[in-house]
This record gives sequence, structure tokens and C-alpha cells, in this order.
Amino acid sequence: MTTGPGSKGSLIAMALTVIFLFLFGVLRLFNTHSHRHSEANARADIKQGDAGSIQATAIPEVHHPPLVVSVNQLISDYQENAVNADLKYGGRPLELFGAMVVKVFKDEDGNPVVLLRNYIDFPGVTAILDQSEMDSAAMLRLGNAPHLLCQGAAMIMGRIMVRRCKILPRGYGWPGDGLSKEIADALSTPDLAPKNPGESSVVLDTAGRGELIAVSGDCGSAGCSWQILDKQTRRPLTTPVGLGALHSTRKTKNGYYDLLVENKDVLTLYEYDGTSYKEKSCYTRSDDEQNGVAVAVPC
Repeated sequence: MTTGPGSKGSLIAMALTVIFLFLFGVLRLFNTHSHRHSEANARADIKQGDAGSIQATAIPEVHHPPLVVSVNQLISDYQENAVNADLKYGGRPLELFGAMVVKVFKDEDGNPVVLLRNYIDFPGVTAILDQSEMDSAAMLRLGNAPHLLCQGAAMIMGRIMVRRCKILPRGYGWPGDGLSKEIADALSTPDLAPKNPGESSVVLDTAGRGELIAVSGDCGSAGCSWQILDKQTRRPLTTPVGLGALHSTRKTKNGYYDLLVENKDVLTLYEYDGTSYKEKSCYTRSDDEQNGVAVAVPC
């Protein structure tokens, strides 16, 4: 078969077309793969960018330590400027102390509620406790001065209220460091506060005779002071002992157990001299922090 110059040209043209189409297909396949790879990378970058932006813009949860404040101070601040007091106390945990229980009841939701008052300011502070505190609330008596850990305060219809409160099992947070064993042990015992309005009978002497502890009426930011009387004669066994929680030690002198008065800043040990209780030892904190260890100071 003879091929002329025309047919030879057609074959060349056809071969070039095939080569062109082949190269075009390879190039298109490469572009498609490259595009898909770019899209995948872009999606990955977007995800990483989103995650990064979320992480960068998320508001971290801040845990503030409780603000330790007396009920007196809380009342005073709200009476002076309720708006400023809301800014100060409204958004952080509060450790409240220094006021007495005058009423315990339930609100309409069944939460235990405690009315605290210092016998000076009316109407005091209303503390709404967590449901989990029901058993602890049932143990409260008029005259008790509990420590409460609450979540913020607010003035509602002229009444100062604190919510989501828990009753703290400890007193004023004194560590046992720097204290004798009998004092450190006494800090973990229940407060000898009256269990009814006015006075309570407790045993302070080794003979088992009951004595009376009565509220002196002197209540301040560090707690309330107590008057100890002989049960039979009602003779005072002390001048009103210092503000705070009252504990009995297991150490005796002249037939009576030593007594420990604990408040936020000072520990005072009282010893019976045969006639009445007298100050024996006094301690203050080693620094201004709540967990400062006890250091002996002159009474």
C-alpha cells in the first residue's frame, strides 16, 4: 500500500492529537488531585483555626477564694451603699461568721433557711442553705453562731440574703501548729454555745456538776461572748469571756476543765483558780492570713 504525502501528514496530525489528549488528561488529573488536596488542607486549617479561636476566646473558669467577712460588716456595707455592696459581695463565695441564729425555717421550695442577727442590726441576714444541709440545719439552736460558706449576697426587698450556703464543720480555721495538744484537741470539739434562747447547762467540773453558759448580749464581728454561772448559786464563774466559740479542754485545774475561747484573730485559754476563770494563755496568728499558725502573746 502506498502512502502519499497527504496521508503521512494525517498520521502525524493524528499522533499529535493523541499525545495532546494524553498530556491534557494527565494534567487535568494532576490538577484535580492537587485541588482536592488543597481543599482537604484548607478544611484541616479551618478546623485548626476554629479550635484555636475557640480556645483563645473561651473564658476560663476562675475560682476565687472565699471572702471572709463578719455579718456585722456585711450589714454595714449594705446599709452604707447597697449598689457597691452588690459589686463587692454579689459574685464570689463568702465565709460568714459573727452572728447568732435567731430563727430556722423552710422556704416555699423546702430549702432550710437561717436568720442570723447580732442583736444590734435588724433584720439581720437571711441565709438560704443547700438541701444537702438539711440535717445540719436541724441541729442548729437559737444562740448558735455557725460559720457559713455561701455563694454571694444580695439586697432583696430591703433584706440582705445569701444563698447556696453550707455550714462549715470547723470553727475559725486555726491550725494545731504551735499549740499544746489539749488546745489543739479542744479546737475540734463542738462549740459550747447555748442550745436555747438564753442559757445552756454544760459540765465544766470533774465532779460532774452542771454549770450554766448564758449569752452576755455582747456580740460583735468576732462572735459573741458568754457568761458562765454556777448552776446552783448562779454566781459568775467568769467575767464575760472573750468573743468567739467556747471550747472545753480535757486539762483540769482546781477541779475544773480549762476553757478555750476561739475567734478569728485570737485564742484565749482560761484556767479556774478556785473562785473564777482567769486568762492563762493568749495566742494570735503569725501573719494576717486565715491559716497563720498560733504564736503566744501576752494576754
